[in-house]
Amino acid sequence: MMNKTFTINMLKTFKECPQKYEFLYLKKIQLPESAKNTTSGNNIHNLIDFYLKGQEIRKLENNLNSEEKQLWNNFLNLNLQNCIKSEYPFYVKINEDWLTGRIDALFKAESGYYIADWKTGKFRHTPNEQFQTHIYLYAIYNILNLKKEINSYSNLSMKYFILKDESEILVNLDKTLYNQIDGNLKKTIGEIQEGMFKRNITEYCDCCPYRSFCHYNN
Repeated sequence: MMNKTFTINMLKTFKECPQKYEFLYLKKIQLPESAKNTTSGNNIHNLIDFYLKGQEIRKLENNLNSEEKQLWNNFLNLNLQNCIKSEYPFYVKINEDWLTGRIDALFKAESGYYIADWKTGKFRHTPNEQFQTHIYLYAIYNILNLKKEINSYSNLSMKYFILKDESEILVNLDKTLYNQIDGNLKKTIGEIQEGMFKRNITEYCDCCPYRSFCHYNN
Protein backbone atom coordinates (compact mmCIF):
# COMPACT_ATOMS: atom_id res chain seq x y z
CA MET A 1 0.00 0.00 0.00
CA MET A 2 1.22 3.52 -0.77
CA ASN A 3 2.52 5.77 1.97
CA LYS A 4 -0.34 7.67 3.55
CA THR A 5 -1.24 10.56 5.79
CA PHE A 6 -3.35 9.61 8.80
CA THR A 7 -5.50 12.06 10.72
CA ILE A 8 -6.41 11.80 14.39
CA ASN A 9 -10.02 10.96 13.49
CA MET A 10 -8.92 8.22 11.11
CA LEU A 11 -6.86 6.47 13.77
CA LYS A 12 -9.51 6.98 16.46
CA THR A 13 -12.14 5.50 14.14
CA PHE A 14 -9.96 2.46 13.46
CA LYS A 15 -9.36 1.91 17.19
CA GLU A 16 -13.11 2.18 17.82
CA CYS A 17 -14.00 -0.20 14.97
CA PRO A 18 -11.79 -1.27 12.02
CA GLN A 19 -14.83 -2.04 9.88
CA LYS A 20 -16.25 1.43 10.44
CA TYR A 21 -12.88 2.77 9.24
CA GLU A 22 -13.20 0.68 6.07
CA PHE A 23 -16.74 1.92 5.36
CA LEU A 24 -15.90 5.56 6.02
CA TYR A 25 -12.38 6.05 4.67
CA LEU A 26 -11.92 3.33 2.06
CA LYS A 27 -15.40 2.70 0.66
CA LYS A 28 -16.31 6.38 1.19
CA ILE A 29 -19.76 5.55 2.57
CA GLN A 30 -20.93 8.79 4.18
CA LEU A 31 -23.81 8.46 6.63
CA PRO A 32 -25.24 10.97 9.13
CA GLU A 33 -23.88 10.53 12.64
CA SER A 34 -25.99 11.03 15.76
CA ALA A 35 -26.87 14.68 16.21
CA LYS A 36 -24.61 16.50 18.66
CA ASN A 37 -24.93 19.96 20.06
CA THR A 38 -21.54 21.44 19.21
CA THR A 39 -22.48 25.07 18.63
CA SER A 40 -21.58 26.29 22.13
CA GLY A 41 -18.34 24.34 22.08
CA ASN A 42 -17.35 25.86 18.74
CA ASN A 43 -18.22 29.35 19.93
CA ILE A 44 -16.03 29.03 23.02
CA HIS A 45 -13.16 27.43 21.09
CA ASN A 46 -13.24 30.27 18.56
CA LEU A 47 -13.39 32.91 21.30
CA ILE A 48 -10.44 31.36 23.17
CA ASP A 49 -8.45 31.19 19.94
CA PHE A 50 -9.05 34.88 19.14
CA TYR A 51 -8.30 35.85 22.75
CA LEU A 52 -4.98 33.96 22.84
CA LYS A 53 -3.99 35.53 19.53
CA GLY A 54 -4.67 39.01 20.90
CA GLN A 55 -7.52 39.75 18.52
CA GLU A 56 -10.61 41.87 19.19
CA ILE A 57 -13.26 39.77 20.93
CA ARG A 58 -15.89 42.19 22.25
CA LYS A 59 -18.45 41.38 19.54
CA LEU A 60 -17.98 37.66 20.14
CA GLU A 61 -18.39 38.15 23.89
CA ASN A 62 -21.60 40.12 23.39
CA ASN A 63 -23.10 37.28 21.33
CA LEU A 64 -22.60 34.59 23.97
CA ASN A 65 -25.65 33.03 25.59
CA SER A 66 -25.83 32.57 29.37
CA GLU A 67 -24.28 29.09 29.33
CA GLU A 68 -21.45 30.22 27.07
CA LYS A 69 -20.79 33.27 29.27
CA GLN A 70 -20.30 30.97 32.26
CA LEU A 71 -17.87 28.79 30.30
CA TRP A 72 -16.02 31.89 29.13
CA ASN A 73 -15.76 33.29 32.67
CA ASN A 74 -14.46 29.93 33.87
CA PHE A 75 -11.77 30.09 31.19
CA LEU A 76 -10.78 33.63 32.16
CA ASN A 77 -10.50 32.54 35.80
CA LEU A 78 -7.71 30.16 34.74
CA ASN A 79 -5.50 33.21 34.14
CA LEU A 80 -3.30 31.29 31.71
CA GLN A 81 -0.04 32.83 30.54
CA ASN A 82 2.79 32.16 28.07
CA CYS A 83 0.76 30.80 25.17
CA ILE A 84 3.14 29.81 22.38
CA LYS A 85 0.55 29.04 19.74
CA SER A 86 -3.22 28.62 19.54
CA GLU A 87 -4.87 26.17 17.12
CA TYR A 88 -1.48 24.60 16.41
CA PRO A 89 -1.45 22.20 13.40
CA PHE A 90 1.12 19.40 13.25
CA TYR A 91 2.48 17.09 10.57
CA VAL A 92 4.80 14.37 11.84
CA LYS A 93 6.47 11.45 10.06
CA ILE A 94 6.05 7.97 11.52
CA ASN A 95 7.97 5.29 9.64
CA GLU A 96 7.14 6.05 5.99
CA ASP A 97 3.72 7.54 6.78
CA TRP A 98 2.53 10.84 8.18
CA LEU A 99 0.42 11.82 11.16
CA THR A 100 -1.51 15.08 11.12
CA GLY A 101 -3.83 16.93 13.47
CA ARG A 102 -4.32 20.13 15.45
CA ILE A 103 -4.04 20.92 19.16
CA ASP A 104 -6.04 23.64 20.88
CA ALA A 105 -2.98 25.44 22.25
CA LEU A 106 0.64 25.07 23.37
CA PHE A 107 1.91 26.83 26.49
CA LYS A 108 5.36 27.39 27.97
CA ALA A 109 5.76 26.01 31.48
CA GLU A 110 8.53 26.21 34.08
CA SER A 111 9.79 22.73 33.21
CA GLY A 112 9.07 22.82 29.48
CA TYR A 113 5.74 22.92 27.66
CA TYR A 114 2.19 21.69 28.00
CA ILE A 115 -0.56 21.03 25.47
CA ALA A 116 -3.94 22.55 26.39
CA ASP A 117 -7.26 21.07 25.32
CA TRP A 118 -10.52 22.89 26.08
CA LYS A 119 -13.56 20.80 27.04
CA THR A 120 -16.90 22.60 27.22
CA GLY A 121 -19.19 19.69 28.11
CA LYS A 122 -19.09 16.62 30.30
CA PHE A 123 -15.80 14.78 29.84
CA ARG A 124 -14.53 11.33 30.72
CA HIS A 125 -10.98 10.36 29.88
CA THR A 126 -12.07 7.20 28.08
CA PRO A 127 -9.64 4.92 26.18
CA ASN A 128 -10.62 6.71 22.95
CA GLU A 129 -9.75 10.08 24.49
CA GLN A 130 -6.53 8.64 25.94
CA PHE A 131 -5.53 7.53 22.45
CA GLN A 132 -5.97 11.10 21.21
CA THR A 133 -3.97 12.39 24.18
CA HIS A 134 -1.15 10.02 23.32
CA ILE A 135 -1.08 11.12 19.67
CA TYR A 136 -0.88 14.77 20.71
CA LEU A 137 1.96 14.11 23.14
CA TYR A 138 3.83 11.99 20.59
CA ALA A 139 3.50 14.52 17.77
CA ILE A 140 4.33 17.66 19.73
CA TYR A 141 7.26 16.00 21.50
CA ASN A 142 8.79 15.04 18.15
CA ILE A 143 8.29 18.55 16.75
CA LEU A 144 9.81 20.29 19.78
CA ASN A 145 12.63 17.77 20.04
CA LEU A 146 13.50 18.22 16.37
CA LYS A 147 13.63 21.99 16.95
CA LYS A 148 15.88 21.31 19.98
CA GLU A 149 13.40 23.15 22.22
CA ILE A 150 13.11 20.17 24.58
CA ASN A 151 15.51 17.31 25.24
CA SER A 152 13.60 15.21 27.77
CA TYR A 153 10.23 13.44 27.67
CA SER A 154 9.42 14.98 31.05
CA ASN A 155 9.57 18.45 29.46
CA LEU A 156 6.11 17.88 27.94
CA SER A 157 2.66 17.25 29.39
CA MET A 158 -0.98 17.69 28.41
CA LYS A 159 -3.76 19.38 30.33
CA TYR A 160 -7.48 18.96 29.74
CA PHE A 161 -9.35 22.02 31.01
CA ILE A 162 -12.96 21.01 31.72
CA LEU A 163 -14.56 24.43 31.74
CA LYS A 164 -18.04 23.29 32.76
CA ASP A 165 -16.96 22.18 36.24
CA GLU A 166 -13.64 24.08 36.42
CA SER A 167 -11.51 20.96 36.74
CA GLU A 168 -8.32 19.75 35.06
CA ILE A 169 -6.80 16.44 33.99
CA LEU A 170 -3.01 16.31 33.66
CA VAL A 171 -1.10 13.69 31.66
CA ASN A 172 2.70 13.70 31.95
CA LEU A 173 4.94 12.25 29.26
CA ASP A 174 7.87 9.99 30.15
CA LYS A 175 10.08 7.56 28.25
CA THR A 176 7.95 4.51 29.07
CA LEU A 177 4.75 6.20 27.88
CA TYR A 178 6.47 7.53 24.74
CA ASN A 179 7.70 4.07 23.77
CA GLN A 180 4.24 2.65 24.44
CA ILE A 181 2.64 5.30 22.21
CA ASP A 182 5.24 4.76 19.48
CA GLY A 183 4.59 1.02 19.46
CA ASN A 184 0.80 1.43 19.56
CA LEU A 185 0.74 3.93 16.69
CA LYS A 186 2.99 1.82 14.48
CA LYS A 187 0.90 -1.27 15.26
CA THR A 188 -2.36 0.56 14.45
CA ILE A 189 -1.04 1.99 11.18
CA GLY A 190 0.41 -1.41 10.28
CA GLU A 191 -2.98 -3.08 10.79
CA ILE A 192 -4.60 -0.48 8.53
CA GLN A 193 -1.95 -1.00 5.85
CA GLU A 194 -2.50 -4.77 6.04
CA GLY A 195 -6.27 -4.39 5.65
CA MET A 196 -7.30 -5.76 9.04
CA PHE A 197 -10.87 -4.44 9.05
CA LYS A 198 -12.75 -6.97 11.16
CA ARG A 199 -15.41 -5.21 13.24
CA ASN A 200 -15.22 -4.64 16.97
CA ILE A 201 -18.32 -5.24 19.07
CA THR A 202 -18.37 -2.45 21.64
CA GLU A 203 -20.70 -0.19 23.59
CA TYR A 204 -20.70 2.17 20.59
CA CYS A 205 -22.40 -0.33 18.26
CA ASP A 206 -25.93 0.66 19.31
CA CYS A 207 -25.47 4.23 18.06
CA CYS A 208 -23.22 3.48 15.07
CA PRO A 209 -24.82 4.53 11.74
CA TYR A 210 -23.00 1.67 10.00
CA ARG A 211 -24.47 -1.12 12.13
CA SER A 212 -26.75 -2.39 9.34
CA PHE A 213 -23.81 -2.61 6.93
CA CYS A 214 -21.75 -4.80 9.27
CA HIS A 215 -24.60 -7.24 10.00
CA TYR A 216 -24.81 -5.84 13.50
CA ASN A 217 -27.64 -8.19 14.56
CA ASN A 218 -25.93 -11.36 13.30
